[in-house]
This record gives sequence, C-alpha cells and structure tokens, in this order.
Amino acid sequence: MSDVPNHLESSLPHNAQILMASTDWAALDHACPDEQEADRTEEILVQLLASDFDARRRAVRDLASLVLHQNTVYGSTAAASLVVAAILGDVRTEDCGVFYDEERCLRAELLDWLGSVADAVAWDSGSETDLAAVRAVLPALLNDVNRFLDDPDPTVGEASLAAAATILLDPGLAEQRSLIADRVRSGLAVSSRRCYRGDALRALEAWGEDVTELRERHDAAWQAERAAMFDGSVLWASGWNEEAPF
Repeated sequence: MSDVPNHLESSLPHNAQILMASTDWAALDHACPDEQEADRTEEILVQLLASDFDARRRAVRDLASLVLHQNTVYGSTAAASLVVAAILGDVRTEDCGVFYDEERCLRAELLDWLGSVADAVAWDSGSETDLAAVRAVLPALLNDVNRFLDDPDPTVGEASLAAAATILLDPGLAEQRSLIADRVRSGLAVSSRRCYRGDALRALEAWGEDVTELRERHDAAWQAERAAMFDGSVLWASGWNEEAPF
C-alpha cells in the first residue's frame, strides 16, 4: 500500500474501497517505476473523486501517463481498471470540466480510459503476465461499462458503447457481441467523434460484419473534418451538427 491516508480512500464508493484495500499496490508496477513520484497508483485513483476538480483532471492525466502509458498495460492496470469501473456510478463522476481542451463529464472520460485499456489488450501491448491480468477482468469491466449504455447524458452513453465494443474484441466475450452490435452499427459507427467511428468499424469488422458502406461514410466525414481544419470552419472544427455528410 502507498502512504495515502485511509480517510481519503473512504471518500470512494464502498466497492472501490474494498478493491483498494485488498490490493497490494506497492507490488504492482507502472510506466515509471524508477521515479519516486510514479509509485502512487492509490493516490491517483483516490484523486479521481477529489473535491478539487483540478485534482481530478490531473488524476485522469496520470491514469494515462502512468497506468496506461503509450497504450501499454502494466502490472497496476488490471487492478486500477476495476477501481475505475467501481466509481463510475458515483454521482461525482457526472461533474463536468475541461479534459484535454474539451468540456466533458468525468464519467465519459473514465469510460474512454477503460476503452483504452481494452484497446491496449487488443493490440497485445504489454507483457504476457500483465495482459493476462487485464483479460481476466474484462468480463467484470464489461458489466460495469454496460450499465451506462442508456445514460441520459448522450456523451456518456456513447463513451460506454465505444468502451463495450472495444472490450468485446476479446474472443472470450464473443457470445455477448450480438447484444450491442445493432447499436454499434446504427449509433457508434456514425458518431460525430472520429475515434468512436473508428472503434465501431474495427469492432464490426472483427465480428465479421460488412462495413463497406459505413467506412465510406466515415471517410467522407473525415475528409469534411480535414477540410474544416484548413478553412477554419466552425462546423467541423468544434463540433458537428445535423448537416454532417451521413
């Protein structure tokens, strides 16, 4: 365990507290094990629900830079993923702020991070031991992620669907793909977020579905977005609307 005071951990939801207390964090490595600052996975997880939103923002950044650095899983990734999934339902994750220059709620950001964990596994990015540890928790992560497919916040619902689709790239979960395949095709594959469209196309193609038309739409949308980047168009640079080309 780290030096994080127990009273700070008590600010987490009960299930997350149990996961935190039952994990030997000091025995799990991260991206920078030789740096004194890096040996603090517990602190990062606790700070995700800090009262100071800037602390939450830094914790989200540290999840990406230390626990899943360069889309690679580490010894701490599996355990940290379970804790992140356990706090998704906390009302504090509905709070909004600027993450990576975009206004979003914390819940959507955490769902995106879980999707990134699954993406790293799909690419076999990490040691065999660490990858096996994450694969072992994917079913649990999927259950928690699926709870937000119908979230009233559309950004959360979309983030949940993207994370679920990426988790379901795992062959061991193939029997659950049919439960969200239609949503992935009709919703995620025509998302205004290019990264989500990419997630959808990759998933559907891996599941053996024809994505020819969807890929054409995606490419057309990407070309429109690129054009907006060059001409300064507000429509494509800062957000799409109903006039998107699909």
